Amino acid sequence: LMHYRQKRIVVCGQMNELGSFSAHYHQLLGRALNKMDIDMVLAYGPDTKKTLSMYMGETCYCPSMESLSLHLNKYLSDGFIILLKGSRELQLERLL
Repeated sequence: LMHYRQKRIVVCGQMNELGSFSAHYHQLLGRALNKMDIDMVLAYGPDTKKTLSMYMGETCYCPSMESLSLHLNKYLSDGFIILLKGSRELQLERLL
């Protein structure tokens, strides 16, 4: 993402496969995102609230896939690079 000049948005879906380590790794992700040149993080899934609590930039928590889709559609243009990442179970590709 750092090699693109466009604005960068990361869509984080909950990582369902982490079991008892979920809180730790969602927080770790938020810290890692702070080290990247990202303009906004959109998040979906209850555990992603821990990611957003650690990320110091602009964020938006979406409680449903419909909400996430509405927020993401605001940014679908040539001026944005969007990275979707989350558990396979969430089927984030439905957003495209």
